[in-house]
Amino acid sequence: MTKRIFSTSRATLLCASIACSLGIGSLKAINVDSEIVILVDAQTSSLSDFDLILDGVARTFEQQSFIDTVAAGANGSIAASLVLFNNGNTQTIEIAATQLSSAADLQNFATSVRNVTRSNQGGNVDYAGAIAAGAAEIASSAFEGTVRQLTLIDDGTGFFEANPSSTRAARDTALASSVDVINSVVFDAEFQEQRVTDFYEENIVGAVSGANGTVAVIGSPQGGTRPQAALDAIEESIQTQLASPTTNAVPEPSSALYLLTMAGVILFRRKRA
Repeated sequence: MTKRIFSTSRATLLCASIACSLGIGSLKAINVDSEIVILVDAQTSSLSDFDLILDGVARTFEQQSFIDTVAAGANGSIAASLVLFNNGNTQTIEIAATQLSSAADLQNFATSVRNVTRSNQGGNVDYAGAIAAGAAEIASSAFEGTVRQLTLIDDGTGFFEANPSSTRAARDTALASSVDVINSVVFDAEFQEQRVTDFYEENIVGAVSGANGTVAVIGSPQGGTRPQAALDAIEESIQTQLASPTTNAVPEPSSALYLLTMAGVILFRRKRA
């Protein structure tokens, strides 16, 4: 699979151009219930942390509850892609947008996620470039999602507030153009949980009207062996943040039943009239 690489400047320009483009949405032809771009921090402190992220992502797509949610959607399918950010001042699309409908599709995607290799080349932390690359991936894909989401997963070790103004601008541009919701997971944020939460809520996560963008911050230790409870919290948070917008895009059975019932009542009254 050919990888596409966005430099920070190119990704930012692409994101800015999306906001001015009116015709790009009309090019999308394949309707799906959700478009998901997973933004993975390539500048993790260790290979095991990188694999921890990928495993959490893969397990989401393998969960029976997630498979059932996809099947229950109006279109019965989603589209997903995976992008590495903080990767030597570039954003690399490792898995391009792929339509997922069946359990086999979702399992194959999970396998592809686990096969992504860490090619961390160092570089600066670039949340703005990550958001811009994710927004550009959605805008240029062949899909039209009911919900279009970015989920950014970040190793918080050595966290610092990187370029808040440009990050916030990239978020606002994305939400004004091709993205409906931006969720995040930050782990290894021990002793700086509030600092991380404040930065993400002010500059990264967000949503258009009717959606809800949130950040899950896990105060796991920075270095050393993580307790099992911390590992469980990281995996659970990844699964929740990835699945939440897709789950919310599918009407609850009770709501669907209510609508059908009301439609029947209206028709009955019309016939009597």
